[in-house]
Amino acid sequence: MKKDIQILTSLYEQILRDNSELLSEMFIHGNEPNDCFIIAYSSNIWKLPPDISNMDSVISDSIQKILNLSNSVNAYGNFANLIRAISNSMNMEVMFAEYHKKNNHLIIIDSDIGHVKNFNESNLIKKVIFKLSPSQVSMLSDPDNIYRPDGMTNKPNSSIYYHGTSSFYIPEIMKRGLIADNSNSNWSDSKKQKRKGKLFITSNFRYSLIHAINSATKTNSLPVIISFNVRFPDLLPPDYDVSNNYKNGDNNKKLKASREVGVYGYSGNILPQNFKSVYYADQLKNVDDYIKQDFKRQDAKVVENAIMYKGMTIQESFDY
Repeated sequence: MKKDIQILTSLYEQILRDNSELLSEMFIHGNEPNDCFIIAYSSNIWKLPPDISNMDSVISDSIQKILNLSNSVNAYGNFANLIRAISNSMNMEVMFAEYHKKNNHLIIIDSDIGHVKNFNESNLIKKVIFKLSPSQVSMLSDPDNIYRPDGMTNKPNSSIYYHGTSSFYIPEIMKRGLIADNSNSNWSDSKKQKRKGKLFITSNFRYSLIHAINSATKTNSLPVIISFNVRFPDLLPPDYDVSNNYKNGDNNKKLKASREVGVYGYSGNILPQNFKSVYYADQLKNVDDYIKQDFKRQDAKVVENAIMYKGMTIQESFDY
């Protein structure tokens, strides 16, 4: 628990150092011309036919060898069984998807392998999007939130953003909203001054989780993450840590890098009516120990009503 917020900065720096990976070559295996399933791992993209029991043996052998499967792909019968088998054999990031040629639509199947829960959180998914060039991308669990790649590194990657905090601050946040006044910031005093008037927001759930853990640790409470909409995402300014890596760079480079990482220094307040959901974990752990199921999700309005008008705690609001 002593990793503190320096973890976050080091993560940004690592992503910025590895930024060229987004343009690194991905190799496509298979020539399925129509609808197909997609598996991606490392530098490999495999295209699988809808009936995987009849797929090409060379492609099947390649998947079996690289993904450490005990049987050939054909033996699993269907894609769902194959996903389960890969999930049991791999602990690295693997992407599963459906591709629909008619709409040039890539539908990413949610997976806890490598914490792939959102296409804004994964460099692997971004590389696949660059390589396959779909017109639209969505998550299977959230079909209405469609992302249309258009200069992917030059525009915000999301319409949903997150802020990590703790249960200690939730009653005040539900009353006033997220306020960029830094008085309750968990940064050190020197960094507070540099971030004066800025509110950290991110399109990356796991970055907000790091902030939430830091806040919960310092306040002896529990991690909470709030999701919300931003009215003008194209105007989001770059985050301080990202900008700091481009001290002599122009603003366009800073903004591009900030959007690639998915972190911003928001100059303003976010009112409760703009909150979408509240995510709450009932225990405090290290960031790498969390999985998707550790966080309960509740509609922000339900949490607001329970806390503001019923006098409930955040724990009670999730059973409300």
